[in-house]
Amino acid sequence: MRRPLSAWQLELAQRIRSERRGSRAWRPFGVLLVTLAAAAALDPDYPLPRSMPTIASASRPSRLLATSPPLPLYPRGAIVGSPQTFVWSGVGPRGVGVEFVLLDEELDAIYRRPVRGNSLAVDGELWFVLQLAHGRQLHWAVAFCCGGNRLQGAPVAIEFVH
Repeated sequence: MRRPLSAWQLELAQRIRSERRGSRAWRPFGVLLVTLAAAAALDPDYPLPRSMPTIASASRPSRLLATSPPLPLYPRGAIVGSPQTFVWSGVGPRGVGVEFVLLDEELDAIYRRPVRGNSLAVDGELWFVLQLAHGRQLHWAVAFCCGGNRLQGAPVAIEFVH
């Protein structure tokens, strides 16, 4: 229990309060900031827009979460001639699609193709795309696709030299 303040303590407290700078107008602003911070802390996906796909439930994880992304093995770096095959590690789990992705210098997809296994032989269509990009740096990657979700490995740079 608090003791009542004496007259000189009340006078001292009033004098100290009157000498403080600032006005009471800042108090509602502070309350507003604290309210916004509490709302942001309580909203679990605050920094993500509502249109971003998120996992619906932690109790039902996607099959892709249990897999490591595919790792491109061959070809890498400077290539003389044209590659005959693209090879990567890992095969997607059962029921998961595998997609080969060829990317340009800005990492925009210029060619996509569903594949099976862990290699892709260069056919006429892919050879034509590779010839169009001759002399420029390209990247390639492999992605696992399941239920609208994609798990793509890191892209690997390739460049065709004479």
